[in-house]
Amino acid sequence: MTCSRCDTEFCYRCGGRRHRLKVFGFVLEDHDMRHSIIGCNEKYKPDQPVQRVLARGGIFGEHVCNVLVRDSYLVYETWCCSEDI
Repeated sequence: MTCSRCDTEFCYRCGGRRHRLKVFGFVLEDHDMRHSIIGCNEKYKPDQPVQRVLARGGIFGEHVCNVLVRDSYLVYETWCCSEDI
């Protein structure tokens, strides 16, 4: 759904505003994604809000941990390689 006055997109299921997170043209999070942290509450486990929050929070936490491990490895590799020169 789109508002005729302000052209804002709304979800027809929950009535909330549609959010989309893009980085370098790639969609990372979207309102229509089932397991997205900013996803529609009516699309994934609408009758079980605690399970929905735990599942989405766990997936988000996993992504954060992966980024931290990857970045710390890159910093370590840079630090080790700079001493050899």
